Amino acid sequence: MKRVVLLIIGLFPLFLGYIQDHFLLTFKYYYTSLFLLSNLTVLVIWFAAGVISAKRLGSKKESLILLNAPALVMLLHNLFQEVILGYYLPNHVGKMGQMFYLSQLNIAFNLSLVFFQQLFFAYIIAFCLMFIVSFLGCTVGSYRVGGRALAR
Repeated sequence: MKRVVLLIIGLFPLFLGYIQDHFLLTFKYYYTSLFLLSNLTVLVIWFAAGVISAKRLGSKKESLILLNAPALVMLLHNLFQEVILGYYLPNHVGKMGQMFYLSQLNIAFNLSLVFFQQLFFAYIIAFCLMFIVSFLGCTVGSYRVGGRALAR
């Protein structure tokens, strides 16, 4: 049950992306604060999920895999559409991958424009950010205040 809950928490950016898309289409002028808030929200929840999952499951490796599995699937889905197909599918299946990373694209674009000018690099950077934050959360969650290890 803990593993299923962790996979559902891993889908949180998808729900946040659809909410953010709705607000972007409804209130066109209020998107800058919404992007910043959604960036911070996803990173804070990803960190907290890493902390909690490392304590509950007892394994950092399993926590990282389960928490980031939906993000990896969506990354591969986006890369398949953009690199191999050359276009995004014009239905909800095609939109789903974009909505998953919508909340992280603002910071990922700012980081990727320094080196790369293509969209799929922004998706890769967004995934790396989420993975690093969850890894830090799992690392923090695997130790007690006294320094004794709880998880490996």
